[in-house]
Amino acid sequence: MRIGLIRRRHALAGGAEQTVARLAGEFVARGHAVTVVAERWAAQLPVGVSRHVIPSLPGPEALRMLIFGLRAVREARGLTAEVVLTLDRTPGADVFRAGDGCHQAWLAARARALGLQARLREIVNPLHRAILWLERRLLEADDPPWVIANSRMVRGDLLRYYRVPAERITVIYNGVDSDHFRPPTAAQRTSARNALNVATGDVVLLLVGSGFVRKGVASLVRAAGIMHARAPGTRVRVLVVGRGRPRPYLRLARENGLPPDAVRFLGPVSDVVMVYHAGDVFVLPSLYDPCANVCLEAMGAGLPVVTSATNGAAELVEGTAADAILPDPLDAVGLADRLIPLLDANLRRTRGEAGRAVAGSLSHARMAEETALVCERARDERRSRAQG
Repeated sequence: MRIGLIRRRHALAGGAEQTVARLAGEFVARGHAVTVVAERWAAQLPVGVSRHVIPSLPGPEALRMLIFGLRAVREARGLTAEVVLTLDRTPGADVFRAGDGCHQAWLAARARALGLQARLREIVNPLHRAILWLERRLLEADDPPWVIANSRMVRGDLLRYYRVPAERITVIYNGVDSDHFRPPTAAQRTSARNALNVATGDVVLLLVGSGFVRKGVASLVRAAGIMHARAPGTRVRVLVVGRGRPRPYLRLARENGLPPDAVRFLGPVSDVVMVYHAGDVFVLPSLYDPCANVCLEAMGAGLPVVTSATNGAAELVEGTAADAILPDPLDAVGLADRLIPLLDANLRRTRGEAGRAVAGSLSHARMAEETALVCERARDERRSRAQG
């Protein structure tokens, strides 16, 4: 197949951008011709993958997004693509991989954590209006795309908010490289904890993700305060990796009775594997996450994972333990209740092994193979429509 693969921009740590590169490489390895269509893509693409750039025009971000969204599929077709697979909201695509989830659902989840004034700003924000317009135009077209949801949660969200035929939505979970993300040796763990100045007896609660409101950092900090009060003999430490504003959460840590060094923000890191090696429990009480790759990476690295039901990856985590899933991401007490048993190193080891087994079944090759089947279905449908 000749595949046009659309993603507007490249972000260094973006999960969707990593998925584009993985899919493109796997497609080429299977003999397909792939062109990535983007507004800006500075990163290296796999060997054999072409790139087509649609230059951006001056103007507000919402307007640039709309222009790209309406141009991208047409330009991909001009490159003789037999099937157009988009990872953005670009109307007219044959296949839409909804890796960013359902924007309507994200705004509804976010509204719970915002004050009234902030909610009103969200309602009139032109960027959100543009995303919602593109999302509806794509999904409710007369000839709707085949849709790939990366969790059952996202599939349900799309069906709840849009008139999209249920039979056109397929669930394909994200992939993870379980050879790259693997449990540390004793020496690797010691080295990682020394590098991050973590003491031998500390229990490290690790969160990796940018956008601290969305990722639930406040719930984690409050839960750590509860753990500190309930288990005063245990040194609980919170490490947060990613972009965001630490100051409000450091103040929250003080308000919740945590010692000055109990919560640390590392910013973006180049070697996230080393950070997983230093952790004891991976925690992600997201307000909304379609299927957080970091949960799969942490499971690959042998860490027990506790996450929220509003993260599509919970569908994969729930098989590791009955109490691994937090129903309400704002429930800090419920989160502490799920984390306190994991102060037991033996339980952490057992849960980590279960997660490692799940990660081993989620290869990138599997994801690409299942995605290619959906693309073939869309190509055949397009050919049949053209002939009939």
